[in-house]
Amino acid sequence: MRTMGAFGFVLLAASAVRAAAPYPPSPVIADVVLDWTTHRRHAVGSDNWQLTWADDDHQYGAWGDGGGFGGTNSDGRVGLGFARIEGDGHDYRGSNVWGGKNAENPAQFAGKSWGTICVGGVLYSWIVPDEPDTGGPRDHFRYIELARSTDRGAHWTRADWRWWREDDLTIPTFLVYGKNNAGARDDYVYSYFIRPRDVAVTQSAFGLNVHKPGALFLARVRNDRIFAGRASYEWFTGMVGADPTWGPLSKKTPVFENPEGTGWCASASYNPGLRRYLLATEHTVSHASVMALFDAPEPWGPWTTVKCWTTSHRFGDHRPGSTLDWADNVFFFSFAPKWLSADGRTFTLVFTGGGRGKNNDSLNTVRGAFQLHGRAPKAAHEAFPRGNEQTSRSTPHRSGPGWPARSFPYDSFIRNSPPALTGASPGTFSALVPTFHSARTALDCTTHLAPIAEPLRCRCCSRRIDCRWPAEMVLDQESYGILP
Repeated sequence: MRTMGAFGFVLLAASAVRAAAPYPPSPVIADVVLDWTTHRRHAVGSDNWQLTWADDDHQYGAWGDGGGFGGTNSDGRVGLGFARIEGDGHDYRGSNVWGGKNAENPAQFAGKSWGTICVGGVLYSWIVPDEPDTGGPRDHFRYIELARSTDRGAHWTRADWRWWREDDLTIPTFLVYGKNNAGARDDYVYSYFIRPRDVAVTQSAFGLNVHKPGALFLARVRNDRIFAGRASYEWFTGMVGADPTWGPLSKKTPVFENPEGTGWCASASYNPGLRRYLLATEHTVSHASVMALFDAPEPWGPWTTVKCWTTSHRFGDHRPGSTLDWADNVFFFSFAPKWLSADGRTFTLVFTGGGRGKNNDSLNTVRGAFQLHGRAPKAAHEAFPRGNEQTSRSTPHRSGPGWPARSFPYDSFIRNSPPALTGASPGTFSALVPTFHSARTALDCTTHLAPIAEPLRCRCCSRRIDCRWPAEMVLDQESYGILP
């Protein structure tokens, strides 16, 4: 059950792809459209490629078991390398910063990573071993280390503490926000850890397979304590009403579960335009393009299903417009944080597979668009415009009483507002605020709006919200309780 649009777009019917979904359908995202005419492939022989957007406006990420850009599966091969990717989603170029073919700097150690983030101009990466220093054969599950780089990937230092398989933890990923982690909901950095099938699992016995039943744990740490040690981390322990609770490692409880399993790696990111958290991982079987994408309004849920590819309808099983070699071996995808449109509807997906030096064992990118409930689908000529990625300006997405939602341009607000607001000008907006304060967005009134004639107050704390506090005003009755 597929329909194909112009320019090779592919839309899989929701009834087909959600057959194995563990959570109800997303109330925001109706479907995902991929434009396979934009499919690009680089660094064949090098897999993984989760990306973060750094303070220098470039994206950085790790690859494994290859030569990176310009290399092959054997030429320039390192177990772990880091690359810099410059440019926008339709015209980018990559350089090997640490390890790989013609690298700017040599690799210092081996391992693998599916989680890198930039916070305060510092890169952090979760590293799992190839051959553990505790002895024994190759085993990504044995322990987890944290590495950091203060010179944008040129040199890395590993922390002197670890997470262990015996902690019921395996391969983690960071929750990635915008440039230099701008737009984060609070002063914490969040990480998702996959729960292993059991605390004695080894790669030699289990392989890189789906852990069943699947579960993820969520940890958080203050952004000035990321490298400080195990004791600095708090773990999600459940919910009390609408609020998450946090506690020590021993009290952790899954934040996400799937009876059909989770993959041995995952990705997580925040989409500020849609105000949704996105989580991607495998299910059922690994290295088989059986992927799933979930979303939630908060890092801890509640989770809903955006799309669930199955063994009958695999990711990439139909790719009109792409002539690149293919096999059904995709095991990981993530969203490039820089290549996301301001309204959150168009994106670049980064994916990789297990091609053993061929096809999807590489950096793959494809442009796409989210189709939203209650919104007309983007026309073919506008679904994937060039130059629509985010700018470097980013407004923090704070959460809680008195904190505003993320700021958006005035013209974006008008496009996404109730019909009665269409055509309204900035000069008339203040008069519309009392009537339309429930619109789900926020505006930068110092740039786009006239002074607010009738101030708003927060229902939770009664704090006045106007164009002087803090250069934003919130129009989101459901999430922030704003009243005129």
